[in-house]
Order: sequence, then C-alpha cells, then structure tokens
Amino acid sequence: MSKQTVIVETPRRRWYTVIALSSAALVDSMEGFGLEILWPHIYRSLGLLMSQLAPLLSIGKVINTITTPLWGFIADRYSRRTILIFMTGIWGLWTALTGFVQAFWQLLAIRVCSSLGLAVLYPAALSIISDLFNREERGRAIGVMSAAGFAGSMVSTVVLSTLAVANPEAWRYGFMLVGLLSFITGVMLIFIKEPVRGSMEPEIADVVTSQNALKFEFKKLPILMHVPTWWVLMVDEIVDDPQPQVGQRA
Repeated sequence: MSKQTVIVETPRRRWYTVIALSSAALVDSMEGFGLEILWPHIYRSLGLLMSQLAPLLSIGKVINTITTPLWGFIADRYSRRTILIFMTGIWGLWTALTGFVQAFWQLLAIRVCSSLGLAVLYPAALSIISDLFNREERGRAIGVMSAAGFAGSMVSTVVLSTLAVANPEAWRYGFMLVGLLSFITGVMLIFIKEPVRGSMEPEIADVVTSQNALKFEFKKLPILMHVPTWWVLMVDEIVDDPQPQVGQRA
C-alpha cells in the first residue's frame, strides 16, 4: 500500500504575525531594560538611594520566573491572541504610569504590576509561530522575533538615554513612550489570526481542527518534569540573564 502524503496548507499573513510579535518583543525588551537605564535620573529626581534599584529589579525577576510557566500553561489552554493583546499590549500601560510616580512605594507597586505581563510574550508567541511555520522555516521566524527582542535593549539605551538628558524630569517621558508603544503593539496584535494548534505538523495536519486542537493537560505535567532538557532550559532561563550594570555616582 502506498504511503499517503499530507499536504499542509500555508497559513495566510503569517509574516505579518511575525512582524507584530517582533514589535511586541522589541517593546517588551525596552520595557524590561528601561528602569536600569533611567535609574541614574530617577533616583536623583525622587530623592532615592542608588541601592534601592536592587529590590526593584529583583522583584521583577522573581515575578517573571514564577509567572513564565503559568503563562505557558494558560497559552496552551486559551486563546493566545487574546492573551497577547491584553497582557502584552494593553497591560503595557502600567509602564506609562511609571512616568507619574512620586515615591519609592509607588514605583515598586507599578513594577510588580508591569512585571506580571512581561513574561507572557515568549510562551504564547513561540506557540503561535510553531503553528504558522513548518519545521524548515520555524527557526527563521523565531530568529527574527528574537533579534527584535535583543534590539530592544540597544534601542532603549539610545532613545531613553537621549530623552532623559533633556531635563531632570524628562525620564518620565521615556516610560510614557514605552507604555504607548506597548499599547500600539497590542493594536497590531488584534489583526493576527489564531492558528489551529498542531496544524503545521504533517503527521497530524489532516486530522487536527479548531475543535480538537492540541491542548496542554495539567495531569501530564509530571511527565514533562521527567524530561532532562526541560530542566536544563528552566535553569538556564533563571541563571543566564545578565543585566547591564548601572554605574555608581562619584
């Protein structure tokens, strides 16, 4: 009996989706690095200590570490498009509110709120990309998005630093700008299409539909924990996250 060949239909407008996700990655990176880039201006403006940057950065990293697996679980069960629109786009307005803070506790509270949305992008976005591109093209699409994320740190260094030197309070405009850009990426994400899970896998493409699409089952989590690569990637994500150093005032 001859082996049947399954032809996988290429999703429409998939590179628009990559561009929208890449834009979100760039802005999220700007958002993640904005605090440490602008801190030399912030702590003078608010009368804070240089050392108070440490708890602000630490709380953000703790929240990201805790929520990343949670967002991955949610993205496997619910609409990834909807999650990204609200938690990557609209949620970024918390960053814009940073421009209005007047005290350390306000800065800490907003940092906590904004960090809740920073971890959602990659679990949901990589899941979408895997359902838009086949195995031969997936790496290229992920590479474009990752490059945009790395570029965000460079863009934020140039743009935010340039804005901040205008006057002692100009650092506030930097946060407002990043928050606005985050909202704009949320609008871009409205126009992406939610792909059917598993639709780009040739082995199951002919049987997978939006009704029986692959979903993560919580009861199978113990099986995942027996995969050594999963633990390696988790540890790497926690420890291999270098942060730019903020110079001490002379």
